[in-house]
Amino acid sequence: MRTGITLIIIFKTLFLKSDAGFTDFETPSKDWFNALFRNAASWKLHRDDKTIWKTFPTLPLDHRRGSFLFFSTSGSAGAVNKKSAILESKILRTSNRGSCVSFWYRISGRHAGVLELKKVKRSGTDLLWKREGEQEGWKYVKVAIPINPNTKYYQLLIEAYLGSDGSMALDDIDLDENLSCTNSLENGGFVVDFENKVTSMKNKVYGDHFDWVIKKATSSGGGPPNDVTSGMGHYLLLKTYGKRTGQKASYVSNGISRSDNGACLSFYYFINEQRVGKLTVSILSKSGWVSTAKVLWSNTGNQSGNWKFAKVSLPKSLTSQSYDIMFTGTVGTDNSGSVAIDDITLKNTGVC
Repeated sequence: MRTGITLIIIFKTLFLKSDAGFTDFETPSKDWFNALFRNAASWKLHRDDKTIWKTFPTLPLDHRRGSFLFFSTSGSAGAVNKKSAILESKILRTSNRGSCVSFWYRISGRHAGVLELKKVKRSGTDLLWKREGEQEGWKYVKVAIPINPNTKYYQLLIEAYLGSDGSMALDDIDLDENLSCTNSLENGGFVVDFENKVTSMKNKVYGDHFDWVIKKATSSGGGPPNDVTSGMGHYLLLKTYGKRTGQKASYVSNGISRSDNGACLSFYYFINEQRVGKLTVSILSKSGWVSTAKVLWSNTGNQSGNWKFAKVSLPKSLTSQSYDIMFTGTVGTDNSGSVAIDDITLKNTGVC
């Protein structure tokens, strides 16, 4: 029987960066600190402690060197009755250009607990991002800090709430206080996370039967209960209820520049019933007034009620002239389910 529950935060060095907002914990941090709340445990800094690695042999090999922070409810490294560990930023000043924080995280174990990012200001606390339960390996997240002209100063908190079993990890926190999280990329590429007005893609006007809708993550109304971006944001949803088998809805880009090196498309998708239908990704090439669609990727069937990640290479033979990307949902024989898409990224500078 397990007598202790362990929560781990590890920081590794992927590369060196001189920005003041970048923290890898190889040297003492000037930007992030243990919160001195009475009911919070303290993160402990360790450097390549072989005893700890023997205790936790399942950690990824590339995270077994460098500095890291460690928290446990058993032994001297933590406190048995303290169920959370909080990392707080330095005092930050609100920027009229917006701010952006990014980091890598890992949550292992179905009951590992909850990891949250919060903004604390004089008027209260805002929850900006949340993840709960196992996340299947390392994940990268970028979170925009909302602009509030009435708030001059604020702090960010990364708080881990202890669950009944599992582990958590963080890596390479990068905070830019004077730059918003951009949704535009080089050479006409783009990121669509459905949190702001979508300008890079739209519902197809002709040739389909109904439209995709942008939906906020909730526990009701169909679709997944959480989005990919923050867990509480928005995603693109196709509801099949009341639709006939074979009916389609397409979501298409607004014109993408040619790329002599090909391109890379990535996205998350959700299909919650076995016969709900098919999700297809196509590239549209135009010759004169005629558009030709070539299927690049498709998937059908139940995906275990979880978001899945997909990545598709577009060879330079298909991107040598301007083109478009189109997502098409086709209704199957079971019209009681739903299909969803989130965090579409097109890098128009080379194949995956």
